[in-house]
Amino acid sequence: METIEQKPKTNILMYIIIAILIAAIAVVYFVFFAPEKIAQKTNTVTNVNVATQETSGAGISTTATEKTKVATSTDVTGGLSNLKLTPEEILDNPVFQSLHSYAEPIELPNLGRTNPFIPF
Repeated sequence: METIEQKPKTNILMYIIIAILIAAIAVVYFVFFAPEKIAQKTNTVTNVNVATQETSGAGISTTATEKTKVATSTDVTGGLSNLKLTPEEILDNPVFQSLHSYAEPIELPNLGRTNPFIPF
């Protein structure tokens, strides 16, 4: 008798499921566990026309335009990193002092016996 050797079948569905699981694991890692890129403060220098001045007098008309280099920065914190606050500035601020508390004190009811293990 002849024995027929069967070749193992490649299960394409199994490979697709494994690929989807690997992709899902990669997405979860990059969304939740990957280190965040911290925005760095970068400075760039641009030329800006600062002032345009037209002067006319005694038949003389002149126009002067100054070009100045202005340093611009891309600060993503909105300047909060440079903010210096002290408690005295906040507490002495008239806006802070004008605030009122409208909350009423809460009365705590008797929640139980002082010693719950004493028999009645």
